Amino acid sequence: MTIFASNDSSVQAKSIKSNTFMKKHYSLLLAILVAFTSFLVSCDENDDFEDSNRCKITVTATKGGKVKISKYLETTEIVLVGSEIEVVATADEGYAFTGWYLGDFTEPVSTDSVFTFVATKNTTLTAHFTKLSNLTICSAGNGRVSFKDMSGTSRIALYGSEVTVIATPDEDCDFIGWFIGDVETPVSSDAEYTFIVTENITLTAKFTMPVCKAVDLGLPSGTKWANMNIGASAPEECGGYYAWGETEEKNDYSWSTYKWCNGRYNRQTKYCTSSSYGTVDNKTVLDPEDDVAHVKWGGTWRMPTKAEQDELRNNCTWTWTTQNGVKGYKVTGPNGNSIFLPAAGYCDGTYLSHSGSIGSYWSSSLYSVHSDYAFQLGVNSVLAQYNDYIRCRGRSVRPVSE
Repeated sequence: MTIFASNDSSVQAKSIKSNTFMKKHYSLLLAILVAFTSFLVSCDENDDFEDSNRCKITVTATKGGKVKISKYLETTEIVLVGSEIEVVATADEGYAFTGWYLGDFTEPVSTDSVFTFVATKNTTLTAHFTKLSNLTICSAGNGRVSFKDMSGTSRIALYGSEVTVIATPDEDCDFIGWFIGDVETPVSSDAEYTFIVTENITLTAKFTMPVCKAVDLGLPSGTKWANMNIGASAPEECGGYYAWGETEEKNDYSWSTYKWCNGRYNRQTKYCTSSSYGTVDNKTVLDPEDDVAHVKWGGTWRMPTKAEQDELRNNCTWTWTTQNGVKGYKVTGPNGNSIFLPAAGYCDGTYLSHSGSIGSYWSSSLYSVHSDYAFQLGVNSVLAQYNDYIRCRGRSVRPVSE
């Protein structure tokens, strides 16, 4: 019995020692785990991390992009002091990276989306992103538009940035204003308009229609020439085509449709000097009611005579050129003023011929030798000269005034 009692006491003693040993080791392991966890928390969540050999680097981002510490692919890391750190900012679609900032600094430490620096202390870098806006400018006609600092008519701009647009009216036109959509009130009436970008926007520049005006070229007779053709809305536009002595355009320019004959060239009913061509009235200059320039524009406007066309041809400098994409002659008078005669072509029957290479301008003068012809001023890239042409054909008209 004593032996058994002695054995139980020994077993119990061993069991107590074993439990004590396990408790000590468990407590040690728990203490180590708690200490390690506290270390991780202080590295990842506490900007006051202190270690003379290491420092904490953190990158954050405003709305519009993502950031990372490129070597670690994370946004927070504990690194050795003196380590070279590369941080990367990536903008989302519709946004642009504008800079890396420290704390409340108003100026970026770098504007490079991939920024490399040497770690010296705990650092938090914030990448700033800005929304992008699409800008488009256009002209409603009779003028041109541009950005002040770049070419083209569309661009992408940073939200909050300052942009300047410029509107340039064509000759004889005026700038009205910059408009958005169908709004009838302009956002600005300044041809050079500066604004802050806050949204996607399309600005349209509107201009007045060019007005017909008499240009004094300094000619001996004092005759003034119009700055555009009958039927045109700009100096370089071709305008209308008219048979000689008619005041309206039509689809077919032939004897069968001509107003002043009975369907044939030798059956003239007005402006005829020989019975071989119809009823003789010996009229050689158009009456005001048959002068399309006077009928359309009124006042002292009229078609030029052959003599006035000759004066223009002989006293001016003629330069074949291109104006707003249209070929023609710049005609400069003795006083330096000029007009532009587009190479508008001419109508023969139902066809428009040689537009862009030839200009053909009626005078008010009949070719008296052959009453089925009238005088015109013909121009091409080689020369400008008068000649006679079949009066039922469609030609341009450039008016003159006293």
